[in-house]
Amino acid sequence: MQACTKPIRFQNASVNLANREILPSLSPVSIKGTHGRTRRITDFRIRPWMSNEIIVGYVDGSVRLFRYNNSKKSIDDTISIYPSNSSEVSSVRTGPNDCFAFTLLGNAADAGSLYVGHGAMPVVYQVPLNRRTSIWTSSMSHNTSLIALGSSRSVIVVSGLDDGNAQNLMDIKTSSDVFVTHADYNESSSILYGCRDGLVRLFDLRSRRSRCGFKFHLSSSVCHIEQIGSWYLLTSAMNGSLELWDPRYISIPVIKFNDHPDCDQDGNSSTVDVNEDLSR
Repeated sequence: MQACTKPIRFQNASVNLANREILPSLSPVSIKGTHGRTRRITDFRIRPWMSNEIIVGYVDGSVRLFRYNNSKKSIDDTISIYPSNSSEVSSVRTGPNDCFAFTLLGNAADAGSLYVGHGAMPVVYQVPLNRRTSIWTSSMSHNTSLIALGSSRSVIVVSGLDDGNAQNLMDIKTSSDVFVTHADYNESSSILYGCRDGLVRLFDLRSRRSRCGFKFHLSSSVCHIEQIGSWYLLTSAMNGSLELWDPRYISIPVIKFNDHPDCDQDGNSSTVDVNEDLSR
């Protein structure tokens, strides 16, 4: 199964796997809170190398793996990957070579943190970060073992996730908190990020400079960035604006929509076909 290129919507305490266009082998089912209590889901991902497995992160900081049995149309097994914590799970991501990662936001008592796991019975370990900070979001490269963490006034890039030797590669300073990171589909050394102050920037990891690549500003805090086709970027902001950009002509958006009803900081503000080539 290929990696899922469209997000599946989640709401409150359940994940609904009902989009057969994305998951043609699955029948609709819901994953809900267990042990008699409801916990809000903050993020989840389907493992591309184990297409019947879903990794789910919760507001109480816990992470669980669900195995789906299509013939029975039910959840066969549930594995606790990480116990409840004082901080909520801010992102769950999957990458190459059966690797996955999740981040904890952090709070006044504990800093944000990054955890990486591998295998059918996942072994999870914490990756030490160079500084104490909140972790708002993350993005894993589909081609390399990189993850870009959106933190307080910086993008933290960590490499070596797939071989158990993860290490801090770079700390990209920003003027505002980073709410969105996005690994470039076309160039594995490039990272897109979006900030609380509306800045969207492309950074080339080969540069080692604090500033490189194009940049532009949205009218509000950035909550989503997605690449479409060969050139285009779709962005959404917390004030409800939805804009399509051509990085070759970055002065103004190609298309702009206002009052989009579903823009939020969870990074699931829009669902798009990333393979659509708008240049044709």
